[in-house]
Amino acid sequence: MNYICECVLAYHFKNFTPKQENFLAQINDVIFKEQMKDFILNKQFRYDLYGRRLTKLSKKRIDNYLFEAQFVLLDYPTSQTFEGCEENLKWAYIELISKLEGEDFAPKKAKKLLAGLNTDKKVFFSLLINLMTLNLVGICVPNTTHKIDEVKFYNHSLLKEQKLSQEYIFACALTGGGISLDSLERAFLNHYFNENQMNLEELFERIYQDENFHFHDANNQACKDRESVFTQLSLHYKKFLRRLPILMKLEMF
Repeated sequence: MNYICECVLAYHFKNFTPKQENFLAQINDVIFKEQMKDFILNKQFRYDLYGRRLTKLSKKRIDNYLFEAQFVLLDYPTSQTFEGCEENLKWAYIELISKLEGEDFAPKKAKKLLAGLNTDKKVFFSLLINLMTLNLVGICVPNTTHKIDEVKFYNHSLLKEQKLSQEYIFACALTGGGISLDSLERAFLNHYFNENQMNLEELFERIYQDENFHFHDANNQACKDRESVFTQLSLHYKKFLRRLPILMKLEMF
């Protein structure tokens, strides 16, 4: 078995100083070079990928694979997501998310996302991977109509069977993985697909009566009375309506 790479994507886009880059460039042994990177980054644990009969790709082919890969928006950031970020990086994230929103949230190739951004390739992929780590962006995999139909059937079945406050992971054919939806999002989805069976106020009342749900106001104070809980539910519902077009574009339901 031969070493391929570190499994954590963000590791490949760590920034080294020019002096460190020059030092690493002089090391030909792949394993020793990785050990030196670990030492520089003060890294104690590794998650590595190994394989047999490997074919070494040229830099041109690697770049081609990277730029042809398609990415899709999974969720919006919160007001706290980019707290502590440098102002220029914060705006780079916002601009990248805005590009992913375009064309009705359709998946977009990396080369299209990079076009017009005031940043280089390495920083761009670093931003993209950070958004993937935050579960805000996903990388797309090949699909068929049959696979998408199966995913929709499974997810609708899961919505019908679930209890209101239990955690479930829903399938996403576009990314080939799972997406966790919180209890409120699932309750709102059930209402969205079955709105004739329960109006929004009845749904809020049901959630209010469920002892497993707890709400806090803007000052982080527990909401106990019906009015304050309904106010928070209305805010969560508006947030859900903003994300709903993303979930529908992911062809999950």
